[in-house]
Amino acid sequence: MAELFKTDIQTVTDLFFADKFAREAFKYKCSESIFTVAEDTANYLRNTNSKQGTFNFENE
Repeated sequence: MAELFKTDIQTVTDLFFADKFAREAFKYKCSESIFTVAEDTANYLRNTNSKQGTFNFENE
């Protein structure tokens, strides 16, 4: 599909899941605040999955 629409695979993936999420939210009559909650949840998951840096306390 990405080649058909002359775009990258990430854009196609993002559009697919955005559409899927919006349709489910509409189907279950969620309030508009669901999108803010989803964004906060995505940021939390992104931050918990990132690696924490290390400190080097040795004197060189």
